[in-house]
Amino acid sequence: MGDYRRLCITRTGRRLIRLAAAILFFFAAAARAQDRSEGMGFLSGAGDSARYSFTLNPAEPGAPKMAWHHASGSMAVLQSGSDTWSISGRASELELSRSPVVPQTALVVPAKLWDIQAGGAFSRRTGDRRDWGVNAGLGSASDEPFRSIHETEARAAAYREFPSRERNSWMLFLAYSNNRSFLNNIPFPGAAYVFREPIPGLQASVGLPFARVSYQPGKDWRASFSIFGPNNISVEGARRLVSESWVYSRFERSPSQWLRADREQRTDRLVFDHQEARVGLRGVAGKGFSADISAGRDFRRRFYESREASRSGVPKAELSDAWTGSLRLSWRR
Repeated sequence: MGDYRRLCITRTGRRLIRLAAAILFFFAAAARAQDRSEGMGFLSGAGDSARYSFTLNPAEPGAPKMAWHHASGSMAVLQSGSDTWSISGRASELELSRSPVVPQTALVVPAKLWDIQAGGAFSRRTGDRRDWGVNAGLGSASDEPFRSIHETEARAAAYREFPSRERNSWMLFLAYSNNRSFLNNIPFPGAAYVFREPIPGLQASVGLPFARVSYQPGKDWRASFSIFGPNNISVEGARRLVSESWVYSRFERSPSQWLRADREQRTDRLVFDHQEARVGLRGVAGKGFSADISAGRDFRRRFYESREASRSGVPKAELSDAWTGSLRLSWRR
């Protein structure tokens, strides 16, 4: 009995240390943020920023309540001329009121799932639309983060931008990740062409394996579309209310993945795939702060374990549709 109690205390202590480390890292990073570049958001973002969001799906018949917390931020640690060194971090938690079960395999979905990561980046600007940079990150997305090497998440990328015509540019990159929704553990090359207002209000980055397009035909309307790989897609239309306040409608599909600690096949990921349709209101609060509140319907929800999110025909725990509500707070320098 004494050994069992010591084991429980040790496990609890490890989890508390992990949570404390994630919280401390986020607030250190959120104090001041730098994440600069143009054109390719999954390599590096645009502008100094820090974010926190909370999303709630109330319990429905046959489905548990789900609560998400997500925090992220980045910080420039050294800027010298055209060179920028930065660090970044994120921490998220998904908590379920009860654990769904995949009927065919008896897989029990963990009631708590974490995603914790820290990383760094270097970028150099050598001229107008002439950039290059590298970034890398290490973390753990699991029900038991950092328990072993098999729950470790790693990513790395390098990119090069050079001008094309008067305002556009080409972006070449090489990216690796062992926990994305497609092509896990495969470094793949890609290319994109960045359009900067070929017509007034249009911005676009079109390439392989992604595309992002935004269009604002006037001061009161704007629309956006993005796709990354076969599974991540978002479409949004927005209308200005007053000043910097906007009402919007949005559809999104973005599977989440974790490296479950006790999975039988190390190549498998625990996937939560779902689609959202929501309406919301976002606005600027001043001094770089903004808020976003939205509500809608979460549908086609399912948990399953597979080598990647794009595979079909695998056993799934199907959840009923649910209402969803979200609050997002952000800061941008």
